[in-house]
Amino acid sequence: MDLSRIIVCDDQTDTALTLAELLRLYGYEVFACFDGDACLKKAQGWLPYAAIIDIGLPGITGYDVARGFRALPGGGNVVLIAVTGYGKHDDLKEARLADFDWHFNKPAPPSSIIEVLRDPDSSVPYGTRF
Repeated sequence: MDLSRIIVCDDQTDTALTLAELLRLYGYEVFACFDGDACLKKAQGWLPYAAIIDIGLPGITGYDVARGFRALPGGGNVVLIAVTGYGKHDDLKEARLADFDWHFNKPAPPSSIIEVLRDPDSSVPYGTRF
């Protein structure tokens, strides 16, 4: 697994492209997509180190995308980060059950996301680690 590969999946095109460009400035190779099906399709041939996924996606939800990642060969090693407007207690519970590693409410501080990418076991403000 290439530790520089990141997938950003958010149906808000500007949000996905802005985060992707920021991550490129930090040296990551980033693929941005705007729905869950495209995210999983890309991951099948280009397994990333991490995926940053919105929950409220068209088609399949971010929860289903996380489950799809975990079902891929090597997908159990991908760092899955939910960055979403879904931040209630039940949403966090569902994210944990879908096997996300991290959950951030939008707007998530880019510095916290970068820190998680550098060290998924770190403790960062504004995020919940499962």
